[in-house]
Amino acid sequence: MKYTRENLTAYIAYEMSKHLEKNSFLRSINDGDVFYKKEYDWGWDYCSLNRVLFLETHLQFGINISRRYEYIEAFWQEWAELIQINYSDVNLMTTLTVNHSNASEEIQKKKYFDGSLRFEISEKGLAEIPEAIEYVINKILIKLDFFLNLKNVDNLINSQLDPITENNEIFRRDGGFMFKRMILAKITGNNMYDAICHLYKGRFSKIIDVAKTPGKEYFLNYPIVFDKVYEKLKNVEQWENKILSTTDKIKVQFNEAIVIEVKSNQHPKRLLPIETLKNNSEIKNFTKFNDDGMIIPIKIGFGVNMFDNVSKQEYIDYVNCYSKQSVSWEYDGQKIILADKNVSIKAYPSLDLKYVIAIYEGLEGEYKPPANAVIYSADGSIHTILKMPVLESENILERIDFNKDSNPPIEAALFEGGLLFSNFDWWQNEEGNLVNRIQIIYDRDWIEWRELEIRTGNVGRYLAQGKL
Repeated sequence: MKYTRENLTAYIAYEMSKHLEKNSFLRSINDGDVFYKKEYDWGWDYCSLNRVLFLETHLQFGINISRRYEYIEAFWQEWAELIQINYSDVNLMTTLTVNHSNASEEIQKKKYFDGSLRFEISEKGLAEIPEAIEYVINKILIKLDFFLNLKNVDNLINSQLDPITENNEIFRRDGGFMFKRMILAKITGNNMYDAICHLYKGRFSKIIDVAKTPGKEYFLNYPIVFDKVYEKLKNVEQWENKILSTTDKIKVQFNEAIVIEVKSNQHPKRLLPIETLKNNSEIKNFTKFNDDGMIIPIKIGFGVNMFDNVSKQEYIDYVNCYSKQSVSWEYDGQKIILADKNVSIKAYPSLDLKYVIAIYEGLEGEYKPPANAVIYSADGSIHTILKMPVLESENILERIDFNKDSNPPIEAALFEGGLLFSNFDWWQNEEGNLVNRIQIIYDRDWIEWRELEIRTGNVGRYLAQGKL
Protein backbone atom coordinates (compact mmCIF):
# COMPACT_ATOMS: atom_id res chain seq x y z
CA MET A 1 0.00 0.00 0.00
CA LYS A 2 1.26 3.47 -0.87
CA TYR A 3 1.10 5.91 2.01
CA THR A 4 0.66 9.59 1.24
CA ARG A 5 0.39 12.58 3.55
CA GLU A 6 -3.15 13.13 2.34
CA ASN A 7 -4.50 9.65 2.98
CA LEU A 8 -2.70 9.29 6.32
CA THR A 9 -4.02 12.66 7.51
CA ALA A 10 -7.51 11.67 6.39
CA TYR A 11 -7.16 8.34 8.20
CA ILE A 12 -6.28 10.06 11.48
CA ALA A 13 -9.04 12.65 11.02
CA TYR A 14 -11.59 9.89 10.42
CA GLU A 15 -10.61 7.97 13.55
CA MET A 16 -10.77 11.14 15.64
CA SER A 17 -14.15 12.14 14.22
CA LYS A 18 -15.57 8.69 14.94
CA HIS A 19 -14.84 8.95 18.66
CA LEU A 20 -15.68 12.63 19.00
CA GLU A 21 -19.05 12.20 17.32
CA LYS A 22 -19.74 9.15 19.52
CA ASN A 23 -19.33 11.53 22.45
CA SER A 24 -21.81 14.06 21.01
CA PHE A 25 -19.35 16.49 19.43
CA LEU A 26 -20.84 18.11 16.32
CA ARG A 27 -18.72 18.49 13.18
CA SER A 28 -18.39 21.95 11.62
CA ILE A 29 -16.30 23.55 8.89
CA ASN A 30 -14.99 27.12 9.01
CA ASP A 31 -12.89 28.49 6.16
CA GLY A 32 -12.08 24.93 5.13
CA ASP A 33 -10.94 23.88 8.62
CA VAL A 34 -12.82 21.00 10.24
CA PHE A 35 -13.47 21.19 13.97
CA TYR A 36 -15.72 19.53 16.53
CA LYS A 37 -17.73 21.34 19.16
CA LYS A 38 -19.94 20.25 22.04
CA GLU A 39 -22.10 22.97 23.58
CA TYR A 40 -23.55 23.19 27.08
CA ASP A 41 -25.66 25.72 28.93
CA TRP A 42 -22.48 26.99 30.60
CA GLY A 43 -20.00 26.97 27.69
CA TRP A 44 -18.45 24.56 25.21
CA ASP A 45 -15.68 22.07 24.43
CA TYR A 46 -13.80 22.39 21.15
CA CYS A 47 -11.44 20.07 19.25
CA SER A 48 -9.63 20.40 15.95
CA LEU A 49 -7.06 18.06 14.42
CA ASN A 50 -3.53 19.19 15.16
CA ARG A 51 -1.15 19.28 12.23
CA VAL A 52 0.22 15.83 11.46
CA LEU A 53 4.01 15.92 11.32
CA PHE A 54 5.63 13.47 8.91
CA LEU A 55 9.15 12.25 9.62
CA GLU A 56 11.17 9.79 7.58
CA THR A 57 9.75 6.62 9.15
CA HIS A 58 7.16 7.96 11.59
CA LEU A 59 4.27 10.35 11.88
CA GLN A 60 3.21 12.23 14.98
CA PHE A 61 0.28 14.36 16.07
CA GLY A 62 -1.53 15.53 19.18
CA ILE A 63 -5.10 15.69 20.46
CA ASN A 64 -6.31 18.79 22.30
CA ILE A 65 -9.77 19.68 23.58
CA SER A 66 -10.25 23.26 24.79
CA ARG A 67 -13.03 24.38 27.10
CA ARG A 68 -14.72 27.72 27.60
CA TYR A 69 -16.60 28.49 30.80
CA GLU A 70 -18.92 31.18 29.54
CA TYR A 71 -19.50 32.88 32.89
CA ILE A 72 -15.79 33.20 33.65
CA GLU A 73 -14.79 34.54 30.23
CA ALA A 74 -17.82 36.77 29.65
CA PHE A 75 -17.35 38.33 33.09
CA TRP A 76 -14.22 40.23 32.03
CA GLN A 77 -13.80 39.89 28.25
CA GLU A 78 -15.36 43.29 27.41
CA TRP A 79 -12.10 44.83 28.67
CA ALA A 80 -9.77 42.35 26.91
CA GLU A 81 -8.75 44.81 24.20
CA LEU A 82 -7.49 47.26 26.82
CA ILE A 83 -4.72 44.78 27.67
CA GLN A 84 -4.22 43.77 24.03
CA ILE A 85 -5.72 40.31 24.19
CA ASN A 86 -6.71 40.31 20.58
CA TYR A 87 -9.18 37.79 19.22
CA SER A 88 -11.20 38.17 16.06
CA ASP A 89 -14.07 37.40 18.42
CA VAL A 90 -13.61 37.57 22.21
CA ASN A 91 -16.34 34.94 22.50
CA LEU A 92 -13.76 32.43 21.21
CA MET A 93 -11.51 32.84 24.25
CA THR A 94 -11.04 29.54 26.06
CA THR A 95 -10.36 28.83 29.72
CA LEU A 96 -8.40 25.58 29.71
CA THR A 97 -7.08 22.86 27.43
CA VAL A 98 -6.71 19.15 28.14
CA ASN A 99 -4.51 17.19 25.75
CA HIS A 100 -2.58 13.99 25.19
CA SER A 101 0.23 15.23 27.45
CA ASN A 102 -1.63 16.50 30.50
CA ALA A 103 -4.78 14.34 30.60
CA SER A 104 -3.29 11.31 32.34
CA GLU A 105 0.01 9.82 33.41
CA GLU A 106 -1.28 6.55 31.95
CA ILE A 107 -1.00 8.04 28.45
CA GLN A 108 2.61 8.99 29.10
CA LYS A 109 3.41 5.33 29.83
CA LYS A 110 2.25 4.20 26.39
CA LYS A 111 4.96 3.23 23.92
CA TYR A 112 3.57 5.62 21.31
CA PHE A 113 3.93 8.65 23.59
CA ASP A 114 7.01 10.84 23.28
CA GLY A 115 5.49 14.22 24.07
CA SER A 116 3.21 13.76 21.09
CA LEU A 117 1.54 10.63 19.72
CA ARG A 118 4.11 8.93 17.47
CA PHE A 119 3.54 5.95 15.18
CA GLU A 120 5.63 4.07 12.66
CA ILE A 121 4.48 4.49 9.06
CA SER A 122 3.89 0.81 8.46
CA GLU A 123 0.96 -1.58 8.45
CA LYS A 124 1.66 -2.51 12.06
CA GLY A 125 2.19 1.07 13.23
CA LEU A 126 -0.90 2.44 11.53
CA ALA A 127 -3.03 -0.38 12.93
CA GLU A 128 -2.25 0.94 16.43
CA ILE A 129 -3.71 4.38 15.73
CA PRO A 130 -7.49 3.71 16.14
CA GLU A 131 -7.16 2.15 19.59
CA ALA A 132 -4.69 4.83 20.68
CA ILE A 133 -6.97 7.66 19.56
CA GLU A 134 -9.95 6.15 21.36
CA TYR A 135 -7.89 5.67 24.53
CA VAL A 136 -6.47 9.20 24.51
CA ILE A 137 -9.81 10.87 23.76
CA ASN A 138 -11.47 8.91 26.57
CA LYS A 139 -8.74 9.97 29.00
CA ILE A 140 -9.13 13.60 27.92
CA LEU A 141 -12.90 13.43 28.41
CA ILE A 142 -12.48 11.86 31.86
CA LYS A 143 -10.20 14.76 32.80
CA LEU A 144 -12.72 17.26 31.45
CA ASP A 145 -15.40 15.57 33.57
CA PHE A 146 -13.15 16.21 36.57
CA PHE A 147 -13.28 19.91 35.71
CA LEU A 148 -17.08 19.97 35.72
CA ASN A 149 -16.58 20.60 39.43
CA LEU A 150 -15.50 24.23 39.57
CA LYS A 151 -13.78 23.58 42.89
CA ASN A 152 -11.37 21.37 40.95
CA VAL A 153 -10.76 24.16 38.42
CA ASP A 154 -10.19 26.62 41.24
CA ASN A 155 -7.79 24.23 42.94
CA LEU A 156 -5.82 24.01 39.69
CA ILE A 157 -4.79 27.67 39.92
CA ASN A 158 -5.76 28.84 43.41
CA SER A 159 -4.51 26.08 45.71
CA GLN A 160 -1.68 28.40 46.70
CA LEU A 161 -1.36 32.14 46.62
CA ASP A 162 1.24 32.34 43.86
CA PRO A 163 0.77 29.29 41.61
CA ILE A 164 3.83 27.57 40.20
CA THR A 165 4.25 27.82 36.46
CA GLU A 166 4.40 24.30 35.03
CA ASN A 167 5.12 23.04 31.55
CA ASN A 168 2.13 21.96 29.50
CA GLU A 169 -0.37 23.60 31.83
CA ILE A 170 -4.07 22.92 31.55
CA PHE A 171 -5.31 26.37 32.54
CA ARG A 172 -4.74 29.02 29.90
CA ARG A 173 -2.33 31.70 31.13
CA ASP A 174 -3.17 34.56 28.85
CA GLY A 175 -3.24 38.21 29.88
CA GLY A 176 -6.50 37.64 31.71
CA PHE A 177 -5.11 35.03 34.07
CA MET A 178 -5.31 37.21 37.17
CA PHE A 179 -8.95 38.05 36.50
CA LYS A 180 -9.90 34.41 35.97
CA ARG A 181 -8.22 33.55 39.27
CA MET A 182 -10.29 36.22 41.01
CA ILE A 183 -13.57 35.12 39.42
CA LEU A 184 -13.05 31.43 40.20
CA ALA A 185 -12.01 32.13 43.79
CA LYS A 186 -15.13 34.25 44.34
CA ILE A 187 -17.73 31.88 42.88
CA THR A 188 -16.22 28.79 44.54
CA GLY A 189 -15.86 30.41 47.96
CA ASN A 190 -12.07 30.14 48.12
CA ASN A 191 -10.98 31.77 51.39
CA MET A 192 -7.86 33.10 49.63
CA TYR A 193 -9.94 35.43 47.43
CA ASP A 194 -8.94 38.62 49.27
CA ALA A 195 -5.29 37.54 49.39
CA ILE A 196 -5.28 36.84 45.63
CA CYS A 197 -6.69 40.29 44.90
CA HIS A 198 -4.15 41.89 47.25
CA LEU A 199 -1.32 39.96 45.57
CA TYR A 200 -2.04 41.41 42.14
CA LYS A 201 -2.81 44.89 43.42
CA GLY A 202 0.59 44.89 45.08
CA ARG A 203 2.29 44.24 41.74
CA PHE A 204 0.90 47.26 39.93
CA SER A 205 3.99 49.37 40.65
CA LYS A 206 6.06 46.86 38.67
CA ILE A 207 3.47 46.84 35.91
CA ILE A 208 3.81 50.60 35.61
CA ASP A 209 7.57 50.15 35.14
CA VAL A 210 6.95 47.58 32.38
CA ALA A 211 4.63 50.06 30.65
CA LYS A 212 7.59 52.38 30.08
CA THR A 213 8.96 49.87 27.56
CA PRO A 214 8.03 50.80 23.96
CA GLY A 215 5.14 48.64 22.81
CA LYS A 216 4.15 47.79 26.39
CA GLU A 217 2.23 50.98 27.13
CA TYR A 218 -1.01 49.01 27.39
CA PHE A 219 0.22 47.57 30.70
CA LEU A 220 -1.02 50.81 32.26
CA ASN A 221 -4.53 49.47 31.64
CA TYR A 222 -4.12 46.45 33.92
CA PRO A 223 -4.97 48.39 37.11
CA ILE A 224 -8.01 49.82 35.33
CA VAL A 225 -9.30 46.40 34.29
CA PHE A 226 -8.50 45.03 37.74
CA ASP A 227 -10.65 47.70 39.40
CA LYS A 228 -13.53 47.01 37.03
CA VAL A 229 -13.45 43.26 37.68
CA TYR A 230 -12.98 43.75 41.43
CA GLU A 231 -15.96 46.12 41.68
CA LYS A 232 -18.12 43.80 39.61
CA LEU A 233 -17.22 40.86 41.84
CA LYS A 234 -18.50 42.71 44.92
CA ASN A 235 -22.01 41.84 43.74
CA VAL A 236 -21.23 38.15 43.20
CA GLU A 237 -22.08 35.50 45.79
CA GLN A 238 -20.52 32.07 46.14
CA TRP A 239 -22.32 29.55 43.94
CA GLU A 240 -24.30 26.97 45.90
CA ASN A 241 -23.94 24.36 43.16
CA LYS A 242 -20.39 24.24 41.83
CA ILE A 243 -20.81 21.06 39.77
CA LEU A 244 -21.84 21.79 36.20
CA SER A 245 -24.29 19.65 34.27
CA THR A 246 -23.22 18.19 30.93
CA THR A 247 -26.70 18.26 29.48
CA ASP A 248 -25.86 19.08 25.87
CA LYS A 249 -27.41 21.85 23.86
CA ILE A 250 -28.73 19.55 21.13
CA LYS A 251 -29.47 21.26 17.84
CA VAL A 252 -33.03 20.36 16.90
CA GLN A 253 -32.95 18.98 13.37
CA PHE A 254 -36.64 18.15 13.13
CA ASN A 255 -39.77 20.24 12.94
CA GLU A 256 -41.06 19.22 16.34
CA ALA A 257 -39.38 19.08 19.71
CA ILE A 258 -40.51 18.46 23.25
CA VAL A 259 -39.09 19.45 26.60
CA ILE A 260 -37.97 16.75 29.01
CA GLU A 261 -37.31 17.74 32.60
CA VAL A 262 -34.79 15.48 34.27
CA LYS A 263 -36.02 14.86 37.81
CA SER A 264 -32.76 15.54 39.58
CA ASN A 265 -31.38 18.56 41.36
CA GLN A 266 -28.46 18.54 38.92
CA HIS A 267 -30.35 18.85 35.63
CA PRO A 268 -32.18 21.76 34.02
CA LYS A 269 -34.84 21.30 31.38
CA ARG A 270 -33.46 20.45 27.98
CA LEU A 271 -34.77 20.33 24.45
CA LEU A 272 -34.64 17.08 22.49
CA PRO A 273 -35.85 16.29 18.98
CA ILE A 274 -38.73 13.82 18.94
CA GLU A 275 -36.75 11.58 16.60
CA THR A 276 -34.10 11.18 19.28
CA LEU A 277 -36.69 9.76 21.64
CA LYS A 278 -37.59 7.04 19.17
CA ASN A 279 -34.05 5.72 19.03
CA ASN A 280 -33.78 3.88 22.33
CA SER A 281 -30.21 3.00 23.20
CA GLU A 282 -28.43 1.54 26.17
CA ILE A 283 -26.73 3.20 29.10
CA LYS A 284 -23.01 3.62 28.43
CA ASN A 285 -19.88 4.91 30.15
CA PHE A 286 -21.18 4.41 33.68
CA THR A 287 -18.93 6.27 36.11
CA LYS A 288 -18.51 6.89 39.82
CA PHE A 289 -16.90 10.12 41.05
CA ASN A 290 -16.45 11.93 44.34
CA ASP A 291 -16.07 15.46 45.66
CA ASP A 292 -12.29 15.03 45.81
CA GLY A 293 -12.27 14.79 42.02
CA MET A 294 -11.61 11.05 41.72
CA ILE A 295 -13.31 9.53 38.66
CA ILE A 296 -13.81 5.77 38.33
CA PRO A 297 -15.16 4.24 35.09
CA ILE A 298 -17.23 1.22 36.11
CA LYS A 299 -17.16 -2.17 34.41
CA ILE A 300 -20.71 -3.45 33.98
CA GLY A 301 -21.65 -7.13 33.95
CA PHE A 302 -22.52 -10.18 36.02
CA GLY A 303 -19.65 -11.80 37.90
CA VAL A 304 -17.19 -9.02 37.02
CA ASN A 305 -15.35 -6.66 39.32
CA MET A 306 -16.81 -3.22 38.71
CA PHE A 307 -13.38 -1.69 39.42
CA ASP A 308 -11.53 -3.69 36.74
CA ASN A 309 -11.21 -0.54 34.59
CA VAL A 310 -8.84 1.12 37.07
CA SER A 311 -5.56 0.20 38.71
CA LYS A 312 -5.41 -1.42 42.13
CA GLN A 313 -4.04 1.79 43.63
CA GLU A 314 -6.85 3.87 42.12
CA TYR A 315 -9.35 1.41 43.58
CA ILE A 316 -7.75 1.58 47.03
CA ASP A 317 -7.61 5.38 46.96
CA TYR A 318 -11.26 5.60 45.94
CA VAL A 319 -12.74 3.18 48.47
CA ASN A 320 -10.65 4.71 51.27
CA CYS A 321 -11.77 8.24 50.43
CA TYR A 322 -14.62 9.52 52.56
CA SER A 323 -15.83 12.38 50.37
CA LYS A 324 -19.35 12.39 48.95
CA GLN A 325 -19.86 10.08 45.96
CA SER A 326 -22.00 10.54 42.86
CA VAL A 327 -22.55 8.78 39.53
CA SER A 328 -22.89 9.61 35.86
CA TRP A 329 -23.67 7.80 32.62
CA GLU A 330 -24.31 8.48 28.95
CA TYR A 331 -27.48 7.82 27.03
CA ASP A 332 -28.50 8.89 23.52
CA GLY A 333 -25.49 11.17 23.27
CA GLN A 334 -26.24 12.91 26.57
CA LYS A 335 -24.40 12.72 29.85
CA ILE A 336 -26.56 12.33 32.95
CA ILE A 337 -25.11 13.32 36.33
CA LEU A 338 -26.77 12.10 39.51
CA ALA A 339 -25.64 13.88 42.67
CA ASP A 340 -27.12 14.92 46.00
CA LYS A 341 -25.80 17.94 47.86
CA ASN A 342 -25.91 16.17 51.23
CA VAL A 343 -25.28 12.44 50.82
CA SER A 344 -23.48 9.89 48.67
CA ILE A 345 -25.31 8.02 45.94
CA LYS A 346 -24.36 4.52 44.87
CA ALA A 347 -26.01 3.17 41.76
CA TYR A 348 -25.89 0.49 39.09
CA PRO A 349 -27.72 -0.13 35.79
CA SER A 350 -30.52 -2.66 35.40
CA LEU A 351 -29.92 -5.89 33.49
CA ASP A 352 -31.38 -4.45 30.27
CA LEU A 353 -29.26 -1.27 30.62
CA LYS A 354 -32.40 0.85 30.32
CA TYR A 355 -32.60 2.00 33.95
CA VAL A 356 -30.33 3.02 36.82
CA ILE A 357 -31.17 2.04 40.40
CA ALA A 358 -29.80 4.63 42.82
CA ILE A 359 -29.41 4.24 46.58
CA TYR A 360 -29.30 7.46 48.63
CA GLU A 361 -27.17 6.86 51.72
CA GLY A 362 -27.85 8.42 55.12
CA LEU A 363 -30.75 10.36 56.57
CA GLU A 364 -30.16 13.78 54.97
CA GLY A 365 -30.54 13.01 51.27
CA GLU A 366 -33.27 14.10 48.89
CA TYR A 367 -34.71 10.57 49.21
CA LYS A 368 -34.64 9.33 52.79
CA PRO A 369 -35.13 5.85 54.27
CA PRO A 370 -37.24 3.85 53.99
CA ALA A 371 -37.84 5.34 50.50
CA ASN A 372 -34.16 5.89 49.68
CA ALA A 373 -34.02 3.85 46.44
CA VAL A 374 -34.99 5.45 43.13
CA ILE A 375 -35.26 3.85 39.70
CA TYR A 376 -34.17 6.35 37.04
CA SER A 377 -34.90 5.91 33.37
CA ALA A 378 -31.84 6.05 31.12
CA ASP A 379 -32.54 9.71 30.27
CA GLY A 380 -32.31 10.66 33.95
CA SER A 381 -36.03 11.04 34.64
CA ILE A 382 -37.55 9.28 37.64
CA HIS A 383 -39.24 6.00 36.77
CA THR A 384 -40.35 5.18 40.31
CA ILE A 385 -39.40 5.53 43.98
CA LEU A 386 -39.30 2.15 45.70
CA LYS A 387 -41.65 1.38 48.57
CA MET A 388 -40.42 -0.75 51.44
CA PRO A 389 -42.18 -4.13 51.25
CA VAL A 390 -43.35 -6.41 54.02
CA LEU A 391 -40.16 -8.24 55.02
CA GLU A 392 -40.05 -12.03 54.74
CA SER A 393 -36.69 -13.45 55.86
CA GLU A 394 -36.76 -15.67 58.92
CA ASN A 395 -33.99 -13.78 60.72
CA ILE A 396 -35.59 -10.39 60.19
CA LEU A 397 -39.04 -11.60 61.22
CA GLU A 398 -37.55 -12.83 64.48
CA ARG A 399 -35.80 -9.49 64.97
CA ILE A 400 -38.98 -7.56 64.24
CA ASP A 401 -40.79 -9.65 66.82
CA PHE A 402 -37.98 -9.08 69.34
CA ASN A 403 -38.11 -5.30 68.78
CA LYS A 404 -41.92 -5.30 68.74
CA ASP A 405 -41.85 -3.34 65.45
CA SER A 406 -44.47 -3.35 62.74
CA ASN A 407 -43.84 -4.98 59.35
CA PRO A 408 -42.56 -3.23 57.37
CA PRO A 409 -40.84 -1.66 60.41
CA ILE A 410 -41.14 1.93 59.15
CA GLU A 411 -40.53 3.39 62.62
CA ALA A 412 -36.98 1.99 62.52
CA ALA A 413 -36.14 4.17 59.49
CA LEU A 414 -35.89 7.23 61.73
CA PHE A 415 -32.54 5.96 62.98
CA GLU A 416 -29.27 5.52 61.06
CA GLY A 417 -29.20 1.95 59.72
CA GLY A 418 -32.66 1.20 61.10
CA LEU A 419 -34.42 0.34 57.83
CA LEU A 420 -33.18 1.12 54.35
CA PHE A 421 -32.44 -0.07 50.85
CA SER A 422 -28.68 -0.57 50.90
CA ASN A 423 -27.51 -1.98 47.57
CA PHE A 424 -28.51 -3.11 44.09
CA ASP A 425 -26.87 -5.69 41.82
CA TRP A 426 -27.51 -8.57 39.41
CA TRP A 427 -28.07 -12.10 40.68
CA GLN A 428 -28.39 -15.58 39.23
CA ASN A 429 -31.43 -17.32 40.69
CA GLU A 430 -31.97 -21.04 41.30
CA GLU A 431 -33.27 -21.49 37.74
CA GLY A 432 -30.01 -20.08 36.38
CA ASN A 433 -31.60 -16.83 35.20
CA LEU A 434 -30.14 -13.40 35.90
CA VAL A 435 -32.42 -11.11 37.89
CA ASN A 436 -32.24 -7.58 39.29
CA ARG A 437 -31.64 -7.78 43.04
CA ILE A 438 -32.20 -5.18 45.76
CA GLN A 439 -30.75 -5.42 49.27
CA ILE A 440 -32.60 -4.30 52.42
CA ILE A 441 -31.05 -3.75 55.84
CA TYR A 442 -33.03 -3.79 59.08
CA ASP A 443 -31.75 -2.89 62.55
CA ARG A 444 -28.20 -2.26 61.23
CA ASP A 445 -27.14 -5.91 60.87
CA TRP A 446 -29.88 -7.93 59.23
CA ILE A 447 -30.04 -8.33 55.44
CA GLU A 448 -32.78 -9.44 53.09
CA TRP A 449 -32.36 -9.75 49.31
CA ARG A 450 -35.38 -9.42 47.04
CA GLU A 451 -35.93 -9.60 43.31
CA LEU A 452 -36.69 -6.18 41.87
CA GLU A 453 -39.21 -5.87 39.05
CA ILE A 454 -37.84 -2.80 37.32
CA ARG A 455 -40.74 -1.80 35.08
CA THR A 456 -43.36 -1.98 37.85
CA GLY A 457 -41.03 -0.90 40.65
CA ASN A 458 -42.30 -3.81 42.71
CA VAL A 459 -39.96 -5.31 45.31
CA GLY A 460 -40.75 -8.92 44.49
CA ARG A 461 -39.96 -12.39 45.66
CA TYR A 462 -37.62 -13.21 48.51
CA LEU A 463 -34.17 -14.48 47.41
CA ALA A 464 -31.89 -14.80 50.44
CA GLN A 465 -30.97 -13.49 53.88
CA GLY A 466 -27.75 -12.59 55.67
CA LYS A 467 -26.12 -10.75 58.55
CA LEU A 468 -23.45 -8.07 58.52
